[in-house]
Amino acid sequence: SHLDLYDLKPQAPAEYRGLWNPIKTNVEGFEIGELFPLQAKCADKFSLVRSLYHNNGDHFAGGHLMSDPVAGESNYGAPTAADFAQQRLNAFDQRRELFDPVFPILVAFLFYSFLTFAAFTREESQKKQIRGAFGQYLSPAVVEQLADNPSQLKLGGENREMSFMFSDIRGFTTISELFDAEGLTRLINRILTPLSDVIMNNNGTIDKYMGDCVMAFWNAPLPVPRHPRDACISAFQMIDSLKLLNAELEAEAKVEQREHRPLNIGIGINTGIACVGNMGSAKRFGYSVLGDAVNLASRLEGQSKSYGVTIVIGDITSEKVPEFATLELDLIKVKGKTQAVRIHTLVGDETVEQTLAFKDLKSCHSEMLKIYRAQRWDEAEKLIGQCRDLAGKGTSLMVALDGFYGIYLERIAENRAHPLPADWDGVYVATSK
Repeated sequence: SHLDLYDLKPQAPAEYRGLWNPIKTNVEGFEIGELFPLQAKCADKFSLVRSLYHNNGDHFAGGHLMSDPVAGESNYGAPTAADFAQQRLNAFDQRRELFDPVFPILVAFLFYSFLTFAAFTREESQKKQIRGAFGQYLSPAVVEQLADNPSQLKLGGENREMSFMFSDIRGFTTISELFDAEGLTRLINRILTPLSDVIMNNNGTIDKYMGDCVMAFWNAPLPVPRHPRDACISAFQMIDSLKLLNAELEAEAKVEQREHRPLNIGIGINTGIACVGNMGSAKRFGYSVLGDAVNLASRLEGQSKSYGVTIVIGDITSEKVPEFATLELDLIKVKGKTQAVRIHTLVGDETVEQTLAFKDLKSCHSEMLKIYRAQRWDEAEKLIGQCRDLAGKGTSLMVALDGFYGIYLERIAENRAHPLPADWDGVYVATSK
């Protein structure tokens, strides 16, 4: 760059000569400024330079910084970025002027810190909201997973395939007679705590407690790929946890010299499509499920008592856990349903399913149902006897089938007394929930 100087005394009108604003000293002995009125009248931008060597200040010269001057031409355009950088270097070289960078850097740092803190506060607030909303019915590990990745959470309601469970303590009304209000409350808490822990440890979500009943579901709010299996495993573990609690309660009853009535549980599990999300009023709501598959799970829990078994599962659930030991119970039209559903009982896990005792029982059991639906009552009675013998050699859940086979014997007696139509479809119509 170089500085072209022009004597403006002849060109500049007298009224413009004193209207200049010094902005920098670029060449030794000269002070550079802009003549604003003259600039406004000219298409090009002028810089005026006043000689510091003349005391009267009457000598003016036009100056312009040029990065690429053309020989023989004068450039009156605006200064470029390179020109400005050069001027700053000249300021240091000529007057030793420096710009302090601390203040702009400090401002930038404070601004960045503020934005970072605001983002952190917003994220922590969101995590706190998620923990508060789901901490009561999800395991801590799942809650933290949701808090760390809120994008996995979809509130407001959506349809998805899920597994549902209803569990209830059998004969709890008679058991409650042994306790006062405070003792009954402590008993309820001792029952629900281990049952809830089992559900949450197997990726389940606690929906609600209804007295001694627990409602839970799988595959929401986080995906659970094998939710039917997790629900069934939970059922097995809930039975085991209740056995431990019964042992504790029995020991306490002996010490206190009072009657002990063992706790027994009934469980219903179903798999199907349901709507899950925040449900309730505008002021009070909860994360819950709604749908026909949910209602059926509740009905299956009720039928566990009617059929004398501990666990009743729906047809879809049974299809999705072929590795478990399951037996068909009936083709039933539950109360509130217009279509018949096939229901099953769960009598063991993969280990039980592989045993010879179960395989023999399942073969005999399936043949008994086939003969029964064909209304061949005598043959069905014989097969029921064989099934009872085989079940007695298996697990505790298989042994408990003795009551179930007794129910079928009662039906056969009833059907003999009141014959069914020849075209009977094998559906049993339930009269109770």
